[in-house]
Amino acid sequence: VYLEGLAETAFTEVPFMAPGERARRAAANRAHVEDLLNHYDGPLGRALLRGVPPTFQEAQALATGWAWEAELFDDPALAGRFREALPERLAVHYRRQFDEYRCPHPIEVHVPPGHWHCNSCGAAYDEGEAHAVTITDRENFSDLDYPIHYCTDCIEMASQVAEYAKGWRP
Repeated sequence: VYLEGLAETAFTEVPFMAPGERARRAAANRAHVEDLLNHYDGPLGRALLRGVPPTFQEAQALATGWAWEAELFDDPALAGRFREALPERLAVHYRRQFDEYRCPHPIEVHVPPGHWHCNSCGAAYDEGEAHAVTITDRENFSDLDYPIHYCTDCIEMASQVAEYAKGWRP
């Protein structure tokens, strides 16, 4: 069961993380390993297994999984070799899973047909009056009750906020 998480990490996280984030995650994993091995019957162990103190073997399995994951974060080439070693059917599964994480709903930019309103600010538009960014269903993945529209004013405002936030430091 822990190898599944390792494969998911190798496919969906390591290749797309900045080096600093990979280093942070590796250090966090190693801290979890240390804490779990030192206090496997303490709060961390119980929290991991929903209040049931883990056995030493369960703690060892978690620690091993976290330690291996830290190695993948430290060495992207190792993560690549791990991905290449998996059977193709599993590789296809994890590539599809990453694609679903990355883009769970299709996005379109178009002029919606008919009368529509922005799901963010509530502004209403008549047919052909304005462009929208529209989020729709993804077949076999999601089932939205209706398309979600965002007006270009809301997109512009979100972009300005994001730009401002890039320069903000606590």
